[in-house]
Amino acid sequence: MQVSKLSQLKSILNNYEFFIIDEKVSTLYKEFLGPLDQSKCYFVSAPEQSKNMHEFEKICIFFLNQKIRRTDSLCIIGGGATSDLGGFVASSLLRGINWSVIPTTLLSMIDASIGGKVGINTTQGKNLIGSFHLPQKNYFIPEFLNTLEPDEYTSGLGELIKYKFIDKNIDISKPIGEVIVDCATFKQEIVHTDLKEKGIREILNFGHTFGHGIEKLTTLSHGMSVLYGIELNLFLFSPSLLKEFYRVLGHFEINLENIKLDINKFLDVVEHDKKNTAKEIGFIILDNNKAYATKKLSRDELKTLLESNATSTNTNF
Repeated sequence: MQVSKLSQLKSILNNYEFFIIDEKVSTLYKEFLGPLDQSKCYFVSAPEQSKNMHEFEKICIFFLNQKIRRTDSLCIIGGGATSDLGGFVASSLLRGINWSVIPTTLLSMIDASIGGKVGINTTQGKNLIGSFHLPQKNYFIPEFLNTLEPDEYTSGLGELIKYKFIDKNIDISKPIGEVIVDCATFKQEIVHTDLKEKGIREILNFGHTFGHGIEKLTTLSHGMSVLYGIELNLFLFSPSLLKEFYRVLGHFEINLENIKLDINKFLDVVEHDKKNTAKEIGFIILDNNKAYATKKLSRDELKTLLESNATSTNTNF
């Protein structure tokens, strides 16, 4: 991770020829992007909605028409959805080319742009088609947060709070810039140890099994969905940590309102989570000392557990 300033952006971009850029970012920061060759830039207008096979194919064809070579490198500028999509393009073009990322949202700075998990969504769920393809460089420019929409900032806080629970060294009382670096550094260390998620890296999925199901069935952002997922996870498996969870929510002035879900639709989505085995749904379980374990339940076991606690959290069935 390279910490940089917005005034250095033009010199960073001079190292690249091909770009995938969030269209909104290109408008907000036109002055700093400099005289990029527009014919070598693919602009993504709605990143999350663009994480699909059709858009993936369009982008690949665009760069192939520009005669991109295996020795070239893609620079991705945008939030987590843009880097997910752009990184997957880089992993696939010419069987894989180098890429670098300039994350522009809190969520992407601390999570999505780190670790090389790239991919697209399907009707069955998020990121079910993808690969592991680490970026060559990750440029952290805190000034991008100055134009972040409040909802996007809160979404990023959802992932930040996840880090608070899986790493006891994350201190949320520190200035936000320092907390971001601490979260990103922690994830980089985890990824360096376990790139393909065969062991310790799975802890980064804490709250996500439920969170992805909630995100799929509501209009909530990814980070907010993860917070609901963490609450539900803690209530079912680690209730002694709930008091601390609500304290942290209060620190960031985040309020979880009640949501109502159809339990069978929810289970359908949760069953398709990519971390599951053929017959069981997996969860990351924490204890008071921040140690973790995995727990696996059948669909019927999970349904019984949820139904018996149907009105006990902000997620109701």
